Amino acid sequence: MGLERLEYFLALADELHFGRAAERVHISQPALSQQIKKLESELGATLIDRTNRSPTLTAAGERLRTGGQELLGAHARLWEDVRAAAQGRTDTLRLARTRSSTDPLITDLVSRFQDAYPTVAVHTSTGWTAWNLTQLTIGTFDVAVVRGHPRHPGVRTMRLARSELVAVVSDRHPAARRGGPIGIADLAGQALVIWPRELGPDFYDRIVTHVRDRSRRPIILEADNASTFDAVAEGRGFGVLDRIRVPDDHPGITALPFAKPLRVDLRLAWHGEPERGGALAGFLRLAQRVAVRT
Repeated sequence: MGLERLEYFLALADELHFGRAAERVHISQPALSQQIKKLESELGATLIDRTNRSPTLTAAGERLRTGGQELLGAHARLWEDVRAAAQGRTDTLRLARTRSSTDPLITDLVSRFQDAYPTVAVHTSTGWTAWNLTQLTIGTFDVAVVRGHPRHPGVRTMRLARSELVAVVSDRHPAARRGGPIGIADLAGQALVIWPRELGPDFYDRIVTHVRDRSRRPIILEADNASTFDAVAEGRGFGVLDRIRVPDDHPGITALPFAKPLRVDLRLAWHGEPERGGALAGFLRLAQRVAVRT
């Protein structure tokens, strides 16, 4: 089993969507499907359950995802260390960002760190909060950006900032035509369009609790923002996202602040005790200085 084919599988295991996974690894969707089938044939095991609308992992697929992440993490660490040594850099910092951590604060923090520690090679990746936390515990990353205030064994966190979440509604919704803040009563009877809980349990629960009403609100699962916007524009429900993540030019949707504000933490997470004088310790010290006090 080659590492490239394993990378294809892990992209699919993360996205649970053939189209998005293919885009992520820069191959066509038919090519990705063919590579996954070859991997299943090579292992003699079914890794993906394709009977549902969205693919899911079988027990064998879950095992390969866990072991495969560890293997690729070790491979990446070795390659990064070799490159760093060749460039005369004495240390590395492996940072995982969340899909919604496009906040300029993170970009500014990384830039400041690189200026302050020019001999440290910084390597970044992107994943969902739950995946980032898992990778921290197995040593793939040194530090990760997470949303909410997740609890994970052995993981410590530091709040960097808080971001405001908004309701994303169809532009045909009465509140969109009225403008201004939207109340929970304005969303009565509408489905919540949100990502699967396992991708970020704490963040998911905060949102579901905030928009809870007296009825049992239906939930529509969509794994990315683009699909959420499309579902909202079609009138299938409403979404809840960071204001910075809602484009002003997407047809058919409007972002409205909640009458009762909903804010969520943007945090750094790391596993264990940082080595004194190491790259992670320096990164966390700098983060404390740039954190927004709210």
